[in-house]
Amino acid sequence: MKNFIFILLFFIPLNTYGQMPHSMGYGRHSMKHRGQGTRFFIRHLEQAAKGLNLSKTQIKKIQALNLNFEKKEIQVLKNMEIMKLDLKKLLLEKNVDLKKVRAQLVKLSMQHVEKRMLGIEHRINVEKILTGDQKMKLKLFFNSRRHRHGHSMRP
Repeated sequence: MKNFIFILLFFIPLNTYGQMPHSMGYGRHSMKHRGQGTRFFIRHLEQAAKGLNLSKTQIKKIQALNLNFEKKEIQVLKNMEIMKLDLKKLLLEKNVDLKKVRAQLVKLSMQHVEKRMLGIEHRINVEKILTGDQKMKLKLFFNSRRHRHGHSMRP
């Protein structure tokens, strides 16, 4: 009987983890669609150029924005990894100082904010390059994608 309860206690949480609703941010594939608005112009610039009838000048400007965004994002991600290691070091100390841990978590969370802000800035800068008609086409495209997937891609 004890073995059965023990198995249930560990099997149920592990089994249901991947089945939580993606809209809540849980599960194996929850990060799959995050950042698609920003990443769309990075991953699918050729498709966007055709669909939105982008000029060569617009494409070059967007490519420059993409490169700048990716460089900044890599730096933020690098900072986050270093901060995670510093946090791990704090947690491995014999006497864990919770004030230091909290301060490190705050620093780490600010890097998350910085990463999100980079994405928002990138989207706004790309939209500045687009004409009103192109912005409307892009908005319709993303709305149709959200509808097709049955959920909003934004939190």
